[in-house]
Amino acid sequence: MTSRLRSPLPLIALGSALALAACSSPVAASDGGGATSTSATQADYDLVTPGTLTVAAISDGSPNAYIDETGEFTGFDVELLREVADRMGLETEFSAIDFTSLLASITNGQYDTGAAGVSITDSRKETVDFTSSIYFAFLGIVAPAGSDYSGFEDLEGQDVLVANGTVQDEYATQQLGLEPTRFPDQTAAFQALISGQGDAWLAPFGTGTKYLDEYPDAGMEMVYSQLNSRNTIAFPVSKDNPELTAAMDEALDEVIEDGTWYELVQEFYPGADIPEDFTPGSADVAFERP
Repeated sequence: MTSRLRSPLPLIALGSALALAACSSPVAASDGGGATSTSATQADYDLVTPGTLTVAAISDGSPNAYIDETGEFTGFDVELLREVADRMGLETEFSAIDFTSLLASITNGQYDTGAAGVSITDSRKETVDFTSSIYFAFLGIVAPAGSDYSGFEDLEGQDVLVANGTVQDEYATQQLGLEPTRFPDQTAAFQALISGQGDAWLAPFGTGTKYLDEYPDAGMEMVYSQLNSRNTIAFPVSKDNPELTAAMDEALDEVIEDGTWYELVQEFYPGADIPEDFTPGSADVAFERP
């Protein structure tokens, strides 16, 4: 597989991209599709645009979904969806959207699926279906270097920053009983932290470490992290389109079985170890653990 490693945008550039997206029509990027290799045909499921998998994607969610320095969408979720669509014989078209609007835009039929590192939760399953799991999730605390946080319970009484509507927001409120300060996206939460607007950022581990790598002089570090065994990551699909979910699951299993899934893991999560209790794809997938 040809390497597609790209560096995320600097935060200022990302902010500009988000502002432009908010003030104009959604940024869209289309890719060509390959030959169909799954047993389902396009006649078996509904698509917003025939022959194309139309995807709502966040633009600041590295390493899952973001716009790179060339203005193109990339990230683990994005490239994995391209592989899935290719095996379904579909093109892909990605449009920038705020995370808070992503699931609703799929439910109301604007998009077929989403690329945003979306964790499966009970509340989200009430509104959308999910494909098989594509990755596991870690939660992390990003705070000023040297901060004394040894666990999530130490966040009590602290000004905790989260991205609105995310699994981190849900975890902070429902599991930890906190009243976090919410921001429209992960980039804004990180910017607020480094400007002194809070004590700690409850972050997706991958996104948090990416920002820390990009800004080593910010004086921040991942002071604590823990596997989120309650919620894995998957692609959301409308409940009105179970045939599409099934076709995507079948294609996803192919991507896993031919080794492409693990190549993408190594590309966007270099050195990541796959937990023993996590297996990507469906129950029928033939996954050889590295």
